[in-house]
Amino acid sequence: TDTDTDTDPCALPLADNETSTPEPILDADTLLGSASPSQPISEAAFAPPDGAGPPLHAFIGRLELLEESDGRMVTLFADTWIAMGQRSSTLPELDLGLVACGDRLVPEHRGRIITDDPFWDLFVGPGRTWSTEHDQGMSRAAVPFALAFKVENCMQNGVLTFLYDEDSVSEVRYQVTQETCPWHIFDLSGQSAAEYTPGAVDDIEDLQADFLAELDTHYEVRPLTALPDAHPDVDLDRLGSGLTPGDQTARALLVDDVLYLAECPTRYGTSADCAQMLLPTYSLAKTLHVGLVTAVMAHELSTDPYAADVAALLPDATAAAPGDWAGVTVENLIDMTTGHYRYADQ
Repeated sequence: TDTDTDTDPCALPLADNETSTPEPILDADTLLGSASPSQPISEAAFAPPDGAGPPLHAFIGRLELLEESDGRMVTLFADTWIAMGQRSSTLPELDLGLVACGDRLVPEHRGRIITDDPFWDLFVGPGRTWSTEHDQGMSRAAVPFALAFKVENCMQNGVLTFLYDEDSVSEVRYQVTQETCPWHIFDLSGQSAAEYTPGAVDDIEDLQADFLAELDTHYEVRPLTALPDAHPDVDLDRLGSGLTPGDQTARALLVDDVLYLAECPTRYGTSADCAQMLLPTYSLAKTLHVGLVTAVMAHELSTDPYAADVAALLPDATAAAPGDWAGVTVENLIDMTTGHYRYADQ
C-alpha cells in the first residue's frame, strides 16, 4: 500500500493492487443479513487475513448497537457468590465514538466506560480496519473490548466486527471468550443490528494526534519464540512452567526495550489482537507497590526486610488472627503466598 504519511499519517491508505484472500470465516452475507449465533466462532474471524488490503473507507462517527440484549451467555463456571442474573447477562448498551487513523480505529473514550448495567462496565481498545474482495465493496473493522466486572476488577475480553462504507454499517458480530479471573467463566456471543452516524465525534484531530503520540511510546513487539535468537541463554520452557496453559491470559518478557509476546489463548483460538487484550491490576498493583517499597527498604536498611517474620512485626494482630502465622515472611506477603487467603487453618 501507499500512503501520504508525510502530510497526514492518519490518511486513508491507498491500495496498490487487488487483494487475494481466502473465503472469510464470517462472510459478508451473514453480516449484512440477520443471524443469531448459538456460540462463538474462531477468533481468526476478527483479524485481517493474509493478503488483506487497506480499508476502502475512513470510519469517523458513532457506532450504536441496537439489540445488545439478544446475545447469548453460556456460563461454564460461576462461584457461589456470582449473582444468578449475572450468569445469564448480556452486553451493556454500546454507543461508541470511533475515529479512523490509517488502518487503525481509535475509540473516542479509552478509559472505563461506566454503564447502567448492573454487572458490567466497558473498556474499548483501538481496532483495525481492512478490505478484501469478498466484502462487496465495503470495508471491515474489528474492535477489541472488555467487560469490566463492577464488583471486582476482573476483565472478560472480547472483540466485535462489522462491515461499513461511507454512511452505513452491517450488523455487528461480537463475542467474549476469555477472562482474567476464575470466578465467572463464560462465553458470550451475538449479532446486533447497528446504526452508523458519520462525523458525530468531537475533537477528531486531537484523538488522532493523541493516538499517534501513544504509538510512539510503545515498545517494539516481537513473538516470544524469537527471544532465544537474541538471547540464546533464555529457556522458554521455564516461562509459565507449572501453570495450566488454558488459565493464562498472556505471557511476555520485556528485554532490552523489546516486548517478546506469546500468543494469547482463548477458548476459540488465539486472540485476534493479543497486544490489545486488557489486563487488570487486580493483584498486580498490590504486588508491584509492596515489592518496590520493600526493595527500597532493602537498599536503605541494614537488615533484610524480605526474611522478616510477620508474627514478630505484628504480634498482636497475628495472635488474634485465625491460623498459624509462624514462619510467614514479608516475602510471602509480597508473593501472596501466606496460605491464609481462604482457609484459616492452613
